[in-house]
Amino acid sequence: MAEVRWSSEFDRDRFQDAGLSSFEDFWNLEESGAKADYKPVRQHLDRKTGAVKRQTTIVRINKIKYFVKRASGESYRCIVREFEALKILPEFGLNTAKLLSYGFDEQEKKAFLIFKSLSGYNSLEDLIDLKAPPEVIAAFQVHKKAILKNIASAVHRIHKANYFYPDWRAKHIFIRKGTDEVVLIDLERFTHISKCPWYFKYRIVKNYVRMQEWKKLKGALGSRMYTKKFLNKLLHE
Repeated sequence: MAEVRWSSEFDRDRFQDAGLSSFEDFWNLEESGAKADYKPVRQHLDRKTGAVKRQTTIVRINKIKYFVKRASGESYRCIVREFEALKILPEFGLNTAKLLSYGFDEQEKKAFLIFKSLSGYNSLEDLIDLKAPPEVIAAFQVHKKAILKNIASAVHRIHKANYFYPDWRAKHIFIRKGTDEVVLIDLERFTHISKCPWYFKYRIVKNYVRMQEWKKLKGALGSRMYTKKFLNKLLHE
């Protein structure tokens, strides 16, 4: 049976008290009979069979919110990539959501990750669209240039280290209230170029991929908050 590992004894005990402890408990959350509330956030289905290949579920235990990601089959590697990205991203100047627990069944190609909710953080999407509380948006205005510099610096380091991340979206970038701390989530596609298809070794392909990354990032950041001129200058320094 696959082992379940924890980084927090407090949260481990909280889940155990709710009736969730083994790998099978977490894999079969909805049928576990645990004292918890579940809400599916995202599901990826197999086009042929309709079976769930990858999913994210909100789990609430005593009003505390957690996120559980599960994947199997071909999507198993998505969890593996995210797990590896969680370890390396801080080296590039970006933080990640706190990983509380994980389990990998390599033989059955099943895996899960458990994250703590990002309390005190707001997505860049909500900040840019002015959907966050007024005081949070005001604090963001103070730090917005430093935040963009942190993001741009991290992207340059990521590229220099030959990593690839095609999901630069405002909803994946979180900012801690009143600071310039940046957190990146949903890292299933964060990977090293060496693990991409063979044709990525050609410079023309690599440059095209990088161009698409910058385009995606500029789309995420471009708004009334950041002028096009400022974005172009900073992102290409």
